Amino acid sequence: MPQLLIIDDSVEIHKLMKFWLKKDNFEIISAFDGQSGFKQAVKVVPDVILIDVIMPDTDGFEVCKMLKLNKVTEHIPVIFLTAIDNTIDKVKGLELGAIDYVIKPFDVAELKARINIVYNNKKLKEDLKKEKEAAEEATRLKDQFVSLVAHDLRSPFGAMLGHLELLVSDEIEPLHEDHKEILEMIIATGYQQLDMIADLLHSSRLEGGKIKVKLQLFDTHQLVEESIAKTQLLADKKHIQLVDNVPKNMYIHADKYLIQEVVQNLITNAIKFSYPESNIEITVYTDDEVVVAVKDFGVGVEESKLDNLFEPVEGKSTMGTMGEEGTGLGLMYCFDIIKAHHGTMSVVSVVGEGSTFYIHLPLKPRH
Repeated sequence: MPQLLIIDDSVEIHKLMKFWLKKDNFEIISAFDGQSGFKQAVKVVPDVILIDVIMPDTDGFEVCKMLKLNKVTEHIPVIFLTAIDNTIDKVKGLELGAIDYVIKPFDVAELKARINIVYNNKKLKEDLKKEKEAAEEATRLKDQFVSLVAHDLRSPFGAMLGHLELLVSDEIEPLHEDHKEILEMIIATGYQQLDMIADLLHSSRLEGGKIKVKLQLFDTHQLVEESIAKTQLLADKKHIQLVDNVPKNMYIHADKYLIQEVVQNLITNAIKFSYPESNIEITVYTDDEVVVAVKDFGVGVEESKLDNLFEPVEGKSTMGTMGEEGTGLGLMYCFDIIKAHHGTMSVVSVVGEGSTFYIHLPLKPRH
């Protein structure tokens, strides 16, 4: 049953409202002065409060001000009831946070309607808030589940691919060429699936901007070395040299895990679109920001495609120089990760000559 708190020094008003509102299933709570009315509001937390402006001890404006400054009662809608039809007082009441203003003598049917409208609006807002919180919790649980599944799948998947690669590269007991070709196809497909798992993991960590990056100070040279080591096998297959131009003992503040995922993704993309027997250069430098650059000498990107390169576009994936496939989503997640660091990404590319992808990070991390 909705509760209406009436703060008015007139006994007649209380009797009248109790009589007329009982048909609307309102429970009427009475207070005959400002101070006791405020105490009742804090204690009961009613759905709507009806306050008379003129009262002997504490006037209605002061009571409304007290209510809006209190964390328990600040959200309760207030309707002023007064005999003074004064624009200045109306404006003052609304500025203090009142929802409505009713002038005495009032029409009972009109006042009832206004109280019901205020209550229904409040109830609607509360219902919408609950639905929003339920949707956010469902999204959080979904993200957590996806993150756990993606994380748990990636390690055994990587180990499985590693063992398959050992079989393919075994020179002591080499495989039959037909079997070797089949295994290489399985490995290529496996890496595509591994990329999709990584994309799922990135999505669950960053969706809605709720997952914050974990800032730490780390050596950029070491991070790039580790990223090169993880992509070396792919580069070797195309006889591509990965060139580390990062100076030693260059430290930056960022989420090492996420930044490494971005750098590794950019190197993998560079390998995919590079010609065999070419180079890929990784450089890090600081100016008024930290810049990580991954430069290849491959096919390049058409100018018409540069503007939406970091946006999710269905079917955007392009075949590599040796027929490599991908999800087409990697750059989008790289961009999301860098955005979460309050940074951005850019690209310079010439068709037939190659591309350079840039990561731009602030020198001083923003918390």
